[in-house]
Amino acid sequence: MRPPDRWPLHPGPIDGEALSSWLVRIASVYEMTVGQLIEHGLGHDPELEPDLDRDPPPALLDTLAQRTGITRDRLRQMCLAGWTPWLA
Repeated sequence: MRPPDRWPLHPGPIDGEALSSWLVRIASVYEMTVGQLIEHGLGHDPELEPDLDRDPPPALLDTLAQRTGITRDRLRQMCLAGWTPWLA
């Protein structure tokens, strides 16, 4: 069974919120951990969890964009890699 293209329940990100924080909020809606959400809800390796706020893989951002309707650019802004040019 494949997961739905768009999750039926997913709170939107809050301005300034980190990607990991937002995923915790989504996972809690489904009574899952972030690792479980990444593995079962997104089909990615849950070992990626430590890198969520630094530099998540583009494939993970693409899948998240598909499941939530949030643009990949907006998702990238929720991690340090998305702010790198402005932090330097």
